[in-house]
Amino acid sequence: MTTTQIIRTPDQRLRVFVSSTLDELAPERAAARHAITQLRLIPVMFEAGARPYPPRELYTSYVSQSDIFIGIYWQRYGWIGPGQEISGLEDEYVLARGKPALFYVKQPAPALEPGLAALLERIRNEASASYKRFANADELRDQVSEDLATLLTDRFVVAGDDSRSRDAEQRVVAGSLPQPRGAVFGRDAEIAEVVEQLGRPEVRLVTLTGPGGVGKTTVALAAAARGAEGFADGAVFVSLATTMDPTRVAAAVGEAIGVSERGQEPLDRRVIDHLRDRELLLVLDNVEQLVEAAPLASETLDAAPRLKILATSREALRVRGEHVVMVGPLATPSRNRARQVGLEELRRVPTVALFVERARAALPGFELTRENRDAVSEICWRLDGIPLAIELAAARSNLLTPQDMVERLERNPLLLLTRGPRDLPERQRTLRAAIEWSHVLLSGEDAQVFRRLGVFVGGFTLTAAEAVCGSGAVDVMEAVESLLEKSLVIRTGGAGQQARMRMLDTIREFALERLAESGEMEATARLHADYFAGFAQAASRGLTGRDMARWLERMRGERDNLWAALTWSVEGGAERPLERERTGYRLAAAMWFFWFADGTLGEGRRWLDRLVTGDDTEAEARLAADQRVLRARAVAGASWLAYVQSRLDEANALAERSLRMAAGDENPYGELTAWTTLAAAALARDQFDRATELFEKSLAFARSADLGWWTAVSLHNLAFVAFRRGDLDTAERTAREAIALRREIADVYGLASSLINLGAIAVAKGDTAGARVAYQESRELLQRFGTLYLKAELLQDLAEMLTALERSEAAVRTLGSAETLRVAIGSPLAGWRRATHERMLVDLRERLGEEAFRSAWSAGARIPADDAASEALLPAE
Repeated sequence: MTTTQIIRTPDQRLRVFVSSTLDELAPERAAARHAITQLRLIPVMFEAGARPYPPRELYTSYVSQSDIFIGIYWQRYGWIGPGQEISGLEDEYVLARGKPALFYVKQPAPALEPGLAALLERIRNEASASYKRFANADELRDQVSEDLATLLTDRFVVAGDDSRSRDAEQRVVAGSLPQPRGAVFGRDAEIAEVVEQLGRPEVRLVTLTGPGGVGKTTVALAAAARGAEGFADGAVFVSLATTMDPTRVAAAVGEAIGVSERGQEPLDRRVIDHLRDRELLLVLDNVEQLVEAAPLASETLDAAPRLKILATSREALRVRGEHVVMVGPLATPSRNRARQVGLEELRRVPTVALFVERARAALPGFELTRENRDAVSEICWRLDGIPLAIELAAARSNLLTPQDMVERLERNPLLLLTRGPRDLPERQRTLRAAIEWSHVLLSGEDAQVFRRLGVFVGGFTLTAAEAVCGSGAVDVMEAVESLLEKSLVIRTGGAGQQARMRMLDTIREFALERLAESGEMEATARLHADYFAGFAQAASRGLTGRDMARWLERMRGERDNLWAALTWSVEGGAERPLERERTGYRLAAAMWFFWFADGTLGEGRRWLDRLVTGDDTEAEARLAADQRVLRARAVAGASWLAYVQSRLDEANALAERSLRMAAGDENPYGELTAWTTLAAAALARDQFDRATELFEKSLAFARSADLGWWTAVSLHNLAFVAFRRGDLDTAERTAREAIALRREIADVYGLASSLINLGAIAVAKGDTAGARVAYQESRELLQRFGTLYLKAELLQDLAEMLTALERSEAAVRTLGSAETLRVAIGSPLAGWRRATHERMLVDLRERLGEEAFRSAWSAGARIPADDAASEALLPAE
């Protein structure tokens, strides 16, 4: 073991060596001298230390005979003497290794010399010591006085206090923990969890994991500072950021605790022996590239029963007794609610608070205002709450406004997130470098899967990853698990939900760059689009059955991936390759019913216009049979969406086009859809005979082909025609037949629609009790799967029931809610329905008066659809 002498002056006072340049820091040196002497310590101020050609032997002696080292730095690196490779300033730092040390850096430093910048980075990477910034001599004096007092209390033998006298060989002289570079935002829960874990007797190793730049070191330092009081020997911080060789871990730890290699005894044995009897918290930072050295940590814990280790790593160490604490992104403003909260509430959101603090450092006087709040919120949201990314963006505030940053983030976030502080390790000065740090540690197969996962937008399931990223003998499941462990992929959703993963957007951007460089972009995007075309086709079948709610949610969850697949399929326009065109037809034919059920009619029409509804009859005639069939089905779907949007002429034209293309389609869904559109458009114009003819044609076809779903659709529509004709008995009988069939085949969407139909028939027959029963069941079904179009239809019919019951104010409120919903989904009333609606409004205005009508309408417009339906079904008071 090493033997460290406790050196005292004759009056038992400790020596404090002050290292700094002279010409630029004279006031600061005087302030440090004052702080040292006030504590009755001896300042060692070697005034030749940073001058040209310093007598190295003299300052070497001074440093060796001092008990504490203080480094004060600003902009100058100092002179490099003859035969020297480093300045006296850096030489003094090297000579002081192993001593308790305090470092202070004056800010701002606009003329920082490169040599000093490199030295400061070295100090940050290597030293287990206090590292603080100051602005002037007075601030420095206060910091030195406070830090020295703490150091004396924690680390040195007080003269005459035999109760604390231990041979220095038997006591770790631990350096102070580095100080965070600013306030810590939004980490109370993680810090408390780490402190609680460290306080449990059975917990010996806690590992903080999370993606690069998420703030693992910040959490570790804050938790260690709070928990170090429970350790008699304090805490030691060991940065492994620049240690790439696992065999050098023992050397790094040894340097931090004052153990060096000697004789034939291996250094790792000396480190373990030195720690054997210590009650110490050992903080190991950046272990991810050194997981092969994890057994050394386990062996050390076994040998030193009062030692505990707090590690930070982008993946768990996977050793016995390890407790993993995940450090996730900071909370970001809700993208949909940012404008609805006050400035003060927004300032308390951790990411916003962090951005504002770091922006002020770059641009004094920066404030969160009503003018920039949306842009700041968007920045935090786009950067996924990654602290490093937010700090790097905020650092640009002296050059860019928040809105400028948003525009640049939209183009390429990694180009903006550069130029971090020089006192950070190189890999943390840009987000790209932080991600690259994780990427270089990947195996070949993991790196392949990593870059291919970049094609997923908004997340992916393991099944999707295996379909898109697998090739040859690559085990995608193993690779994804490895990426999860390394925090390059994160899991979303609760424990009881389907496993779903995603990449943070900035990491995904990096993965896409690697994918483009590999030459695999086109092939991977094709596999992605093909997989989601198949997924959409499976969903289109699921949406017509008992699992409609589940399939709706799955489709909503994959909306971003479906958009990406659709975008790929239309790239190149009319000149796009045949394979892209065919995939586009598959997606369009499968997705139109989702857009209808989801209420996203405008989105659906925009995609269908790009995919299939261009007027090119000659080109359609040249399509291969399978492509023509797919396009016909998609055009039929577009015709139905046009009908729902009350664009009746367009709906007719598209339906007729679909029928012309449908020849040879062994699956009649496209033709049935087109006939239904034509019939519904005819009914909207009171063309009852034409509507009846087409619906009966559909019914006969569906029954002959044993198509239960289409049979129920046709019966439902014929019931509605009878209702419009005034043949209420036929309407009720046919509606009940449709309902029975829909219950039998578990078509919950169709059942909800037919129950609305039955309710309207009951109202027309004066059976409001029966209508309530039908409407109530429909409302309950709609709450389960949330299709907006049918919710609007239900509200419209409920308003008509309330009007018939002369509950005029409730009817107006219900209509107000229905109108808000129709505007939101782009489905206005048309034809006879619009005429009935207008007559009802005139009647209600006459009953209530204009002022009461407006008040009720305004109140209803603010009521969510589900609440409005529930209120409408309440019995009258």
